[in-house]
Amino acid sequence: MTDQTEPFEAADADRAAEPPAPSPPPWEEYGVAAPTPQVAPAAPADPLRGILAGIGVAVLGAVAWALLVFLTHYEVGIAAVVIGLAVGWAVHRVGRVASIGMAIGAAVIAAFGILLGFIVANLIAGAHDLGIGFTDAVNVVTDQIGWGTFLSDSVSGLDWLFLAIGAFSAFRLVAQQRRLGR
Repeated sequence: MTDQTEPFEAADADRAAEPPAPSPPPWEEYGVAAPTPQVAPAAPADPLRGILAGIGVAVLGAVAWALLVFLTHYEVGIAAVVIGLAVGWAVHRVGRVASIGMAIGAAVIAAFGILLGFIVANLIAGAHDLGIGFTDAVNVVTDQIGWGTFLSDSVSGLDWLFLAIGAFSAFRLVAQQRRLGR
């Protein structure tokens, strides 16, 4: 019989013959401090910037949604959720704060953006149907219809549901980041 341990003993002998890996030079010996890794400082928390970013995203989302409705002639409800998520992301990432207060603020801003999207989409559709400009449609609503009536006629039960889902999406995104400690 042959000895099965020979290949392993040979490998151990080869490892013993290899020189050890060189250790890093002692920097202090040469009068130089040891290099430290450069880490970029974390941006400071600024809740106001987060809120302003959320408002900007809400307005842009509302305009984009209104244009989508105008071009497709369909009111795509999932856009409300997308606006909510985008607002929540902007509030958290730009403001670098994750708290319940910021989550509530993100939800309110998202609801504002979604509601603004409903209003602008209906104003564009009404202006197109009447053959007038957008600002003329705003004047007609202000002078003749009234914003309360226009809003109640523009937003139906299913629209309110999507508004609530979008606002909850913004709240949940920021609140979840708080729970994760980010």
